[in-house]
Amino acid sequence: MRRRLVDATVAAYVDARYGDDAMLRVLLNECYFGQAGRRQLIGAQDAARTLFDKSVVELTLAEAALLAGIAPSPNVLSPHRDPERALRRRNAGLERMLQRGLVTRQEYEGALAAPLPATGTPPPP
Repeated sequence: MRRRLVDATVAAYVDARYGDDAMLRVLLNECYFGQAGRRQLIGAQDAARTLFDKSVVELTLAEAALLAGIAPSPNVLSPHRDPERALRRRNAGLERMLQRGLVTRQEYEGALAAPLPATGTPPPP
């Protein structure tokens, strides 16, 4: 209980001091996105370069949704290891974005139609 109280206090302090945008930036730069061979993919930029061979600012809606979808469990949800699961996860995120009004119906349908990445470094078998 003590540890949770300390965690909550620190979280409140960080939130008040830095704000949502800064915290999101830190999270995206430190998030683990799986493995590429023996190399760990740390941060959205590293994951975008490895999976899509492009900068994170060049990602399409479908690609960004895929990264967001695999973040909670990147080795299990890897598009190279389990493409069907990764696709379902990406599409669920796109559906939530549509429901919350973050994307238009046209953007949503276009992203749904996009294939999973064929580029990038797959993990070893």
